[in-house]
Amino acid sequence: MRMRHHVRRRGRFFHFQPAGLANTAFFVIGVLTIFLGYRSHLAAGRRDRNHEHYAGLGYERTREIGLRKAVGARNRDIMVQFLVESLILSLLGGVMAFCWAG
Repeated sequence: MRMRHHVRRRGRFFHFQPAGLANTAFFVIGVLTIFLGYRSHLAAGRRDRNHEHYAGLGYERTREIGLRKAVGARNRDIMVQFLVESLILSLLGGVMAFCWAG
């Protein structure tokens, strides 16, 4: 092959192998699937945080909020607590879904 292509020094030639192309395609598809799943998980977590913030903030946990305000918590402290709780629950749900899906 070196003589046919007029190559004097020793080197490697690229040989096209369809199996390698298939492996690359499956790898790319796998990476895209993981990326899109992660992105949809983030969107669902954002939706859940907003839902808990707007729907549950004033109605479901009124006593807890009142007690925290009586002790001296600011509105920002209460909001941060809800956001952290939502983030932890979203991450736990994602980990459980990932483990369940296998």
